[in-house]
Amino acid sequence: MLILSYVLAFVIMLPAFAYTLMTPPPTVLPVVLCILSVVPLIMLSASVLSKSSFLRWVNETSIADKQKYFLEHKEEARRSFDATLGKLTKLRKATYFYSAALVVCAIASSLFGGIVLPFAKPLTVLMVVWSGTLIFSVLCRSKKVKQYTLEKDDIVITREEYPEIYALADRAAKTLGCNKKLTIILIPNCNASMLRTDKENFVLLGVGLLSLLCEDELYCVFLHELSHASEKHSALFRERAYAERVNALQSDTRGPKALAALFFIGFDVRYFFNITLFEVAASLLLEENADSDVARYGNAEAGASVMIKLAYDTRYAWEGDAYDFDAFFAPEEHSLHATREIITKFKTRMEERSAFWDELIEKEILANNASHPTTKMRLEALGYDKAEILTKCGAPAFASEVEAAIDLVDARLYELRKDEYKERRKESYLEPLGAIEKWQADGSPIVAGKYEDAVSAMFFIGRVSEGEEICQKAIDTLDANSIAFALFKKASLMLMRYDFEGVELMYKTIELNPNYMDEGLELIGNFLCLTGRESELIEYRKRAVEIAQKNEDETAKTAYLSKSDKLTRDDMPTEMLEDILAYMHSLDEKGIINRVFLVKKTVSDSFFASVFVVHFWGGTDNDRQEIMHGIFRYLDAYPVDRHFSLFDYFEYPDLKLEKIEGSIVYDKKENKNP
Repeated sequence: MLILSYVLAFVIMLPAFAYTLMTPPPTVLPVVLCILSVVPLIMLSASVLSKSSFLRWVNETSIADKQKYFLEHKEEARRSFDATLGKLTKLRKATYFYSAALVVCAIASSLFGGIVLPFAKPLTVLMVVWSGTLIFSVLCRSKKVKQYTLEKDDIVITREEYPEIYALADRAAKTLGCNKKLTIILIPNCNASMLRTDKENFVLLGVGLLSLLCEDELYCVFLHELSHASEKHSALFRERAYAERVNALQSDTRGPKALAALFFIGFDVRYFFNITLFEVAASLLLEENADSDVARYGNAEAGASVMIKLAYDTRYAWEGDAYDFDAFFAPEEHSLHATREIITKFKTRMEERSAFWDELIEKEILANNASHPTTKMRLEALGYDKAEILTKCGAPAFASEVEAAIDLVDARLYELRKDEYKERRKESYLEPLGAIEKWQADGSPIVAGKYEDAVSAMFFIGRVSEGEEICQKAIDTLDANSIAFALFKKASLMLMRYDFEGVELMYKTIELNPNYMDEGLELIGNFLCLTGRESELIEYRKRAVEIAQKNEDETAKTAYLSKSDKLTRDDMPTEMLEDILAYMHSLDEKGIINRVFLVKKTVSDSFFASVFVVHFWGGTDNDRQEIMHGIFRYLDAYPVDRHFSLFDYFEYPDLKLEKIEGSIVYDKKENKNP
């Protein structure tokens, strides 16, 4: 495409050159062409400044104002979906006019180059290159992002082998006017979704969900998913396709494409921000529209039953890691019936917990960032205050296809995974198990920086109660400034077990260590919504904004270094510094730590961080990562009320930390601390 652009620029130049040889052009023509050649420089500058201005607004706007903006945008999208979407369409079309202006300027540049060729050949070359660059920047916009196509790992079911399932899908497609080719892909979960391309619709059907459904229920699932592919959503899909193209263009920063992207960066950053915001804001409305198609064309009782079963899966996933479980990769060989075993476990749990889950469904509150209505809202849309699940399995032919689908997924997954199972087992089971056994061989020390990885491994491979017990010991024995990890694990378990006391414990954890803020606040918010605690949710939303704002103003600024930072000497107490350095060296078995820097980064009058920067020499990437991880664990739980930051020297080689007096606290050449 780049070569084509320069060829086009050269070809456009030739007529102007021929014209100049035949007759001298009027003076005004080269002047106008010269001005038009310069205009793109102004457009480029304006585009970059526009991006900077927009990002400045994003960075300087408070968390509370951002949240208010989002909620207002969400409400606007709900009130007037088409009008809000239309704003995106206008922004996209404005980009097209901008592209046309660049093409005009590119032509002018080539023509100007042709006119001056007899007098200034270097200028002609410059103009042709400039014109080709402009043409290239526009041509890049015309390249569509590759649409989804079937991959070899996709588990596709055919009409010949699964006529009953396809008959339901085809009936839903015909009802909704979806006339494209339809393909069903099985996926190993309890969900459903769809992918839409120009020529084909793909329904991704979770085999776990399929195993729970009768014909009427599955028909409702197809109605819901294909509603997203119907003509009424075509405008949204057009904007989504353009957004994918924008994202692809701005993500490719190699060579000439980087300059080409800069011409449009002002438009693109605004477009991508707005469509991302619109997608989040409008997703609830889109789901409600799809549910309305289920109510209009499907069996309401069956649709309600599907909603409840999906809600059960959500609760099952929420509490699944709160109790001991069998690690998937514990067996030496991949199970021949892994999917069926997972389905059986879910059905068993559903029978045990359905009464309690029904109570939660009644209480659930819609989250501000929810992409789907609550189950109660969906039931009400179908005309139900409370509904019962359907348990009949359907006609024999349909039931036979469901069983065949489960067997197919099991067989295909086994074939796909059997060769890599040994390596996956090593990474996902043997290595975590090894970390536990190493910690136990060392005497199972409940020491900050020592026990955390072992406990994480226990939670990862299903030994939850054992990890929980160790966390409690850490809470009981360690310094108050060193127990954030243990508190976080304990609070997480409490929330996943629907224990309200976990809320305050999580707040305490976040206050003690802001590294747990994002995950901790998300857990609290999800818990309060799931359990329907409205007054506490109101307080949470206010408190979460305050916590997030404090983090953005202070803690988040210690996660990076820049030349504009206020970096000075850090007069850390000698005993503390020696202790930290000794721990660093205990991790460095290969002697690859070359130098260690310590500086103080002042963020505000009341907040600063002690910043360690480690300069490595030699070793592998894995060696360095292990050392940095160990240091992070140690500093993260260090028993003082002090904020630490940790960086690899080669991430910031231009900062010249050596120039800060007293910054080098270890130098291998000296073989001692300065």
